[in-house]
Formats: sequence, C-alpha cells, structure tokens
Amino acid sequence: MIFLNNEVFFIFVQRIDHRLRLTIVQNNLYMKKLLLFVGIFLLTTAGIAQTDVPTFDEQGSAEIDLNKCVTLDNKTEVQNYYVINISHLGLTNENDTWDYFNYISDNLLTYHVFYSEMKVTLQLHLERTDEPKDINWWNAYLETKCDK
Repeated sequence: MIFLNNEVFFIFVQRIDHRLRLTIVQNNLYMKKLLLFVGIFLLTTAGIAQTDVPTFDEQGSAEIDLNKCVTLDNKTEVQNYYVINISHLGLTNENDTWDYFNYISDNLLTYHVFYSEMKVTLQLHLERTDEPKDINWWNAYLETKCDK
C-alpha cells in the first residue's frame, strides 16, 4: 500500500483541478463559437428562404401543356410572376408536382406549387439576365424547357 503525504496529495489534486478548469474553459469557448455560427447561419438563411409570392390575382397568366411547355400571355408586359393552372396535367400528389416543376426550373425560372388549388406560380428572375428581355424572348426561352 502506498501512502501519500498531504503535500503530494495536494499537488496532485491541484493538477487535476487545473486540467478540469482548462477543459471547461475550452468547452465554453467551443460552445460559444458554435452558437455564434448557428445564429449567423439561421439569420442569413431566414431571409433567403422567404419569398413573397403575390396573390394569384396580382400575377400574369400563363399556360402549360402536357409536354411541359409553358407559354406566357403575350398581351401584357413581362411580369415577375405568372399563375399557371395545372389541373389538366393529371398530377396525383404534391411531391410529384414539385418533382415535375423542379425538372424545368433553373437559374431564371422558379416554380412555386400550390397543389391544393391545382395552381403553380412561375417566378421569372428578370434581374438575372444581362439586359431586360421582352415577352417573346421569355416565351422562346421557356420553349427550350419543353419535353419534345
């Protein structure tokens, strides 16, 4: 059996205490950094995730056929949003509808599905073209997305 005198035991306890305190301080710094990162991430993505889509009445009208050809109403000026009736496409659930429109989405086109109303909103990202484009250019661009 080994007996430690009080002085050796006291030094041993001090070293353990010092190491524990360092570990606790390091863990606190790590947690603060992690919380800061998560907070910044949530703040930056909250603004990106929210898209204010106007009501259907405030949007232009467009049509889609069975070949995924979207045609904008060419009797009006180009708008940012167009409502499309999808009831004739025979899509049976919301997930299939999202898949259907994600297939024809890209950097210039974003689709917002409103399955319960059998409508989709097409968002044209007008700011992403080099120069302003007219309705004929957009219809020609949409034609390139068709299944032929």
